[in-house]
This record gives sequence, C-alpha cells and structure tokens, in this order.
Amino acid sequence: MKAEKDINTLIKSTQNEDDNFISSLDEHVETIFKVEPPLMQIKEGKGFGFMGVMLRNTVEDKLQCHICGVWRKGLSTHTNQAHQISADEYRKKFQLPLTFPLVSLSTSQKHSDRANTKKNLDHLNKVRNIEKLNNVSRKKRQRFMRYARNNLAFQNQRALCEEQLERRFLIVADIVGKEPSQIDLIKYDCSLWGAIRRRFGTINEFRRKNNYEIKKRAKVFSDEKLLSCIIKFYHQHKIIPRPSHFKGTKPNIETFRNHFGSWNRALSLCGFDKIAEVKR
Repeated sequence: MKAEKDINTLIKSTQNEDDNFISSLDEHVETIFKVEPPLMQIKEGKGFGFMGVMLRNTVEDKLQCHICGVWRKGLSTHTNQAHQISADEYRKKFQLPLTFPLVSLSTSQKHSDRANTKKNLDHLNKVRNIEKLNNVSRKKRQRFMRYARNNLAFQNQRALCEEQLERRFLIVADIVGKEPSQIDLIKYDCSLWGAIRRRFGTINEFRRKNNYEIKKRAKVFSDEKLLSCIIKFYHQHKIIPRPSHFKGTKPNIETFRNHFGSWNRALSLCGFDKIAEVKR
C-alpha cells in the first residue's frame, strides 16, 4: 500500500506549476486554445508537446507535429504522407477535438473566407440535405458527443483532467489550511466538486484514487433510529427525555432538530404528548 500523500508538500509543489509550464515553451510558441496546467507531456522518444494541446509558432504561423516535432502550415497532408495516419486518427491519438482544423490560423482564415463567398454559400444551400442530417443515428451522435466531452483537449480547457483536478483540490487545501472536505469544495470550487462527483461518485473515492487519507463518514441516522433512541431512553430512565439529555451524545439534539424540525415534534412522533396528558 502506498504511503498517504503529505498535503502541505503537495501544495508547495503546485504553486509554481503555471510558471514552469510557461517557461517550458519558447517565447514564440503558444497554445492554439486556452489550457489550464498541469498538462500531460508526451514522454521523450514517443513524441513532442502535450496530449490534448496544439502548439503554434506565432512568428511563422506553423503547427507542431506531435509525432516528429516538425512545424508545418498544415498537418493533415504531412501526417498522412510522413506517418501514414489520417487526420481523424491523429486527432484521436493525441486527444484533440475531431472538429479541430490541423492548419495554421492564416490557412484556416483563407478556407473560411473562401467557404463564405456568395457562390459557395448558394451552392451549399442547394446541396444541403437537412433530412439526412436529422437521420444520423442516435448511437453515432452519442459516440461523437462522448469523445467530444472526454478528450484531453476539452478537459485541458476546463481544468478537468486528473492532474488538473488534483491541482484544484490542492488549491482549495491551501485556502482552508487542511485537506478539504466536501463542504470546503462546494464553497470554494463548486465546479470541482461537480467534476469529482461525476467521475468518482464520492470525495472519498477521489481520495482513494489519488492516495489521500480516507475520511470516515459520520454515522447517518434514519428517522426510525432516532425515534427509537428517545423511546429507549424513556424505558431506561422512566422519564420523558429533555433536549439536555442529548447534548454531546450521538445522536445529539441538533440531529433530532435537523430531522424533525423541533424537539417537541420528535417527542410527539414517539407518542409522549399523549403520555403527558394521561399523567395529568
């Protein structure tokens, strides 16, 4: 079993990650779309750059090939001829959006200007088959959307990959000064809590996967269990319990009030209002 992570050491190690990521890029290199570090760097000898990230040289307006590191105005022809891999296969291999053009910004703008000429728009209106678009199978649309929302480019833009989730978790830890609870996450980074809940189900499962200390959940009492505690007290002590009898105990008086609205209502549900009337 791996040792639990030291939260304070991890907080310190993440504070300079933004600067490290920026300094790792050449001054003339930028990411095509906004990303949130940390990113998954492709291992040396297996490619160049980062998974789910497209790098662009701002001076020459060229994109870097993830496979060989060469810079090109367009990568579709290059990947096909040099690496025998189609544009879609390339996008999937390096976790890029399927709709992302593998061309420089200037080339993309030229294609856009050409497509938006009146002649081409008129031709598009003639050949467009709305019925065919509407009949695309539901399974195919679901498959496309599943990839669109799970590729690393999508996650990098929204700080949702596993490394980024852990980094955001540590940022909240830095704010609260301890390993954050579910309440802390909801208060300081609600979208992070939503991502953890969707991907891991519970915060403890997130902790388990990332080797943090597992927090034991507080015991949950059902209404029936709470009422049985009142009745048990009555049988043991032969008196109707008061709120003071459940201060500092488990369950405590606040648990009863949270479940039933008031202590008197809890007593009423146990039938003690009728007992009191009989004694009079």
